[in-house]
Amino acid sequence: MPTSWWNDEYDSSWERAKDDFRHDWQQTKHDLGGDQGAFDLNESALRFGHGARLHYGTRKWDDAFAQEVSKEYEGDWERDQALVKYSYDRTTRE
Repeated sequence: MPTSWWNDEYDSSWERAKDDFRHDWQQTKHDLGGDQGAFDLNESALRFGHGARLHYGTRKWDDAFAQEVSKEYEGDWERDQALVKYSYDRTTRE
C-alpha cells in the first residue's frame, strides 16, 4: 500500500484477515448489491479499509472521514468506497 501510514504490521494483519474476507465474499457481495465481481478484483479496496481501521482506530466513518480517506486511496474511490467502508467497519483493532 503506497499510503504514507501503511506499514509492515498492517501487511501482516491483512494476511491473517484475508482468508476470512475471502471466505465471506459471496455474502459480502450480496450485502453490497451483488455487482462487485471476484474477490481478487476487490482485494485492494478491502485491504485498504482493513489498514485504515488499524491506522485510525475507533474513528467513526462519516462523510468528513470518507472524504479524508478518499484522498489517500489510489483506486477508483467512487467504485470502491462501499468496499473500503465495509472492511473498515468489519475490522477490529488487534
